Parts: sequence; C-alpha cells; structure tokens
Amino acid sequence: MKLAMIRTLVLVSVMISAVGCKITSKIAPTDFVGGMGSGNSGSGTSGSTNGSGSVGVIAPEGLKLSAAPQPFSSYVASLIRQAGLSNQTAINNIYTIYNAQKNQLPQRGESSEINAAAMAAAFVVAGQVCGALRDQEAALADGAARKVFRGVNFAPAATVTDRNALVDNDAIRMSGDALTRMFLGRAATTAEQTMFIQAKDEALLGETISSANNRKLVNDIAVTICTGVASSLEALTM
Repeated sequence: MKLAMIRTLVLVSVMISAVGCKITSKIAPTDFVGGMGSGNSGSGTSGSTNGSGSVGVIAPEGLKLSAAPQPFSSYVASLIRQAGLSNQTAINNIYTIYNAQKNQLPQRGESSEINAAAMAAAFVVAGQVCGALRDQEAALADGAARKVFRGVNFAPAATVTDRNALVDNDAIRMSGDALTRMFLGRAATTAEQTMFIQAKDEALLGETISSANNRKLVNDIAVTICTGVASSLEALTM
C-alpha cells in the first residue's frame, strides 16, 4: 500500500475513534485460536458467531455502545454481517486473513492489549472485509441496489483524469455516512463528512491520474475510507 493510502487509512480511523470511545477495563475472554468461524458458535467456514463480552467504555453523548470492545472473532463476524456480504469465497478469505492476524489481537482480554499491533491487525482484517464490500457493490448498477457507494463510478472512462470528476465529493460524503451507519450504527457528523473529503484528497496527493490508474485509485479510495471506519476503536466497541 502506498504511503498516501496508509496516511489516509490512519486519518480516517483516528478521527472516527476520536468521536469518543475510551477503554476503561477488560475485554471479555474469548477463543482466538479456533478455526474459521471460531467463536461461541464455531460454525465452520461460514464465520457465523455470536461471541459476546463486556468491558467498560465511555461512550459519546447520545451513542449507545456495548460494555466493551467485543471479542475479535465476534468483531469479524459482525463486520461481515453488517456489510451484508454474500460471497462465501470472499467470507472464507476474510477468515483466512483473520487467522493469520489473530496472534496480534488481544489474547488475555486486557484493555492494555489494544496497542499499535492490535490496531494494525484490525486494519488488515477490516480491509479484507471492505475489499469484499467494494467488489459486491461495484458489481451492482449505481443506485438503490447499492448499500454504500452510491454515486461512485468504479469504472471511469479512460478520459477521466480530473480528481474532482474522478470521485465526486458528494458521493464521498454519502458513502462515508452510509459506512458509519453500517458499521457504527449512527449518522456521520459534519466533521466526519469533511474528514472523508480530506481523506480522499490525501489519498490522491502526489498522484498523476491517468487512464492507466484512474480505476484503481477510485477502488483504493473506497476501500481505504471503508477500512478506516470499520477498524476504528468505535467499531471495535460496538
């Protein structure tokens, strides 16, 4: 991933997290060593789990959160469910990535384990979910059938090389709002909508848009903004 995209991902995740989740005690113990779909249900490769747990968090005013960062196997299953993913191969791939990253995730249920390594692992897992969501949405005609990326043209014409024409700011704001509703259960704030635009501009910083890369840039921006929301501390504590 290019440096600009990494900066954008961190920008989105940190600013979403700044909306207001502060961990104050322990994550409930859970099984981080099972196979695909491990959790309370342990249901094979489907990734269906209902693991739960609690730890005290300070929630933003008006925002109801569960008592703690949820068990990470449950977090992954929640992302898949919230995104409405239906491609079983994509879901299996998500759990393959989760299994590769789980040793970086909290093992003892301590809030102190929410560190840089754990957040990086959450970025990777959420990125896989968001890539699958992007693929699912891009395969649909723009409009009501899409849950998130309405107004985003994932296949711009080769002649589209202007950054504003490539990804419309209104489409970014609407997509960002849809993502916060999907993964955080609330509307995006005005500040967050502005931040999504800033994130798009940051992702394009230093890029020369051409017929050779314009489609990739659109797709990367969609996945990066989605990942920032889905891997934010607020998402981890839903």
